[in-house]
Amino acid sequence: MVASMVVRFVSGIFRIQKVASQASGTAQKLGFTFTPWTNDPRVSPQVDTELFRKDNLKTFRNLMTGTYAGMETKVFDYSTTSGSVQSPATWTQTVAVYSKDVDLPLFTLQPESIMLKLLDALQHQRVNLESPAGASNHYALHGPDKDRINALFTQNVTSFLESMDRSKEWVIEGSGRQLVIYRYAHRVKADDLQDFLQETSSIAQSLFGLLAAKAAYSSGV
Repeated sequence: MVASMVVRFVSGIFRIQKVASQASGTAQKLGFTFTPWTNDPRVSPQVDTELFRKDNLKTFRNLMTGTYAGMETKVFDYSTTSGSVQSPATWTQTVAVYSKDVDLPLFTLQPESIMLKLLDALQHQRVNLESPAGASNHYALHGPDKDRINALFTQNVTSFLESMDRSKEWVIEGSGRQLVIYRYAHRVKADDLQDFLQETSSIAQSLFGLLAAKAAYSSGV
């Protein structure tokens, strides 16, 4: 039994090193800087959305930082742990964080589910999506500042959300200058990172663009 545990531990180390090596190569091709692992707050991405508020034991792996599609970009594998000490549960997802000069309210947009409806009954932070396109049937929108979120999610924005590929089950979070995009508990392989960047940056560009157009209209520009 001990031998089996040692084998799994060593195999895990080699697997992590292999993934890091592949990610490093991808970062180099993209012109990004690369950090294989960190939980140091001086180095870790500073992001204040719901995903990063769930657990104090945050671990960032394969952190790539640079510019993509004209936006400040960070991509990394992010792990959080929940449950008891005796029975912890850890999940990892590849996360893209895009930054622009905007001011977003704190919000989380994710695929609708029964669990989210039950959670809303307790927390009362759901924001209704007013959309004839049907986005309200497919996505749940949450956040503490409902007025600012309602002002952000206009019909143009919700129509764009309805046009997204729902099979991907994207989760989109916002706060301040940052949009965070990922798929829950889904880690992207190094060979697929460029496709992941293309997909997520396209979503971010569209949302940032719709937001900028709304801000210009509101200010009378």
